[in-house]
Amino acid sequence: MAKLPMLRRWWSPLMLIQPTSSSVRLLHDRSHVPRIVDDRTKKRVHKVVTYGFDFNYHLNGVQRLPRLKDNKVPLRKPEVKEKDAWRDDRAFFGQNDYIDLLGDGSVHPAQLMYHVPRWLRGFPGQHRANELVKLIHYRNLYKQQMQQHTPKRWHDLCKRIQYLLHHHNYKKADELHSERNLGLWDEEPDYFFKDKSRRSYKDLV
Repeated sequence: MAKLPMLRRWWSPLMLIQPTSSSVRLLHDRSHVPRIVDDRTKKRVHKVVTYGFDFNYHLNGVQRLPRLKDNKVPLRKPEVKEKDAWRDDRAFFGQNDYIDLLGDGSVHPAQLMYHVPRWLRGFPGQHRANELVKLIHYRNLYKQQMQQHTPKRWHDLCKRIQYLLHHHNYKKADELHSERNLGLWDEEPDYFFKDKSRRSYKDLV
């Protein structure tokens, strides 16, 4: 008896697995159209955000924005506002930039800083004066006003100054070491000088 020819192995072991809802969804759901419910077993349902939108599957690129079919009214565009170049704040902008060059030299550039608080006009920047010097300068100017009207801000200001004094005395090197050796300082001991041999700057013994 002649042997039957062997059939080609055209099937795969994966074909014996019963397809589930999740596997079918992963294998066949390749559309970019959002679904309302992608799996019935899930408790949460996606919100319908494209209700009434007709997807054009044969259009290449990004889908067009939704439009009403019979509406011929064009979309409202914002009105173009032309800037008035001769308005006061634009016409007189920078008028005092060269007042010191054209004048007799008595006007300091710091006096032209109208948008800067009065206590900060002419104050050196952070590269020359740190936060501690700036807060002490502010405290000396507005001490009475803050104690009378804003005691909470006055307390916070003094607390910040006390912290910065401790920081500069214990956490940083002596920044005035070169100036001390010039003989410009009094012989009275500096109570805020950081001496590592002492436990605290208050131990003056």
